[in-house]
Amino acid sequence: MELGRGAVDGGVLCDAHCHWGGDGGGDGGGGGVPRVVMATGPRDMALVAGGHWRYGLGVHPWEAHTVYCGAAGPQSKREHYERVLQPQGAEAGAEVLPQGVIDELPDPAPLRLLLPLSLDSGSGSTSSGPVCVGEVGLDRARRLHLHNHTYRVDIAHQTAVLEHCLLYARTHSLPVSLHVVRCQQLAWECCTRVLQGSNVRVMLHSYSGSLQFLQTHWTVSFPGEQLYVSVGPGVSRRLDYTRVPRSSLLVETDLFLDPSREETIAEADASLAETIQWLASQLGEDPSLLSRTIRNNYNTFYNIV
Repeated sequence: MELGRGAVDGGVLCDAHCHWGGDGGGDGGGGGVPRVVMATGPRDMALVAGGHWRYGLGVHPWEAHTVYCGAAGPQSKREHYERVLQPQGAEAGAEVLPQGVIDELPDPAPLRLLLPLSLDSGSGSTSSGPVCVGEVGLDRARRLHLHNHTYRVDIAHQTAVLEHCLLYARTHSLPVSLHVVRCQQLAWECCTRVLQGSNVRVMLHSYSGSLQFLQTHWTVSFPGEQLYVSVGPGVSRRLDYTRVPRSSLLVETDLFLDPSREETIAEADASLAETIQWLASQLGEDPSLLSRTIRNNYNTFYNIV
């Protein structure tokens, strides 16, 4: 399709999913463009929550090994990591992790304290609290390279972490930004089991699944304004967006932004404009009108009045 006439309206750009890339808390808001900054785990939750921006709290599947579920903690740091990390390559099947690997890893953090499930915990959708749960999900492709060894995170542990994050979202009525790589069925089953019947909205961040699975699974379990698909500069562009409702579209950068460095903000804004131009070309729509539609979707997804 030909690119629709008109330019992207910079006044209504919005970034549905990005990350904090600074060295400290700072007080920058990421420029004038509305953004939601996603946490990835224990190492950056407090940092993300301390800025002057809308933010999400959650445990990314790449960081799932750094937390434990349940009230009782592991007997030791070694016991935890030998349970959740699976050696790959020459070390496949090994039951004992080298001490160098254990030393390189952080002490596992209690997920129940990072994301409390009680309503009196002080968390929730308030002006000073998180506006979503994210970034969370499942990833079968990711490998950890530690002390010259390669590991993958046990998918059952990833699933337990995701379930807790989804319960947090349901308890506090927060939308979810979902990362899924090579396990669409399992992620869909988990989300359906925990969230179906609630009002929780789900954003498929940089969706890499098929159009068929989107239509036969995700949109069936989460109809209408419960499901959103976020488009960025990467793998998500494989999808045929002419088959996705306009009211379900969001755009994102997934970039790590440092408000103290103006070039990172400029790069993010340029990326958003380019994504909308690309999407408009796929849909045969005016980029300016499409950018306004996406801004409205952003406001709906994040409950911004």
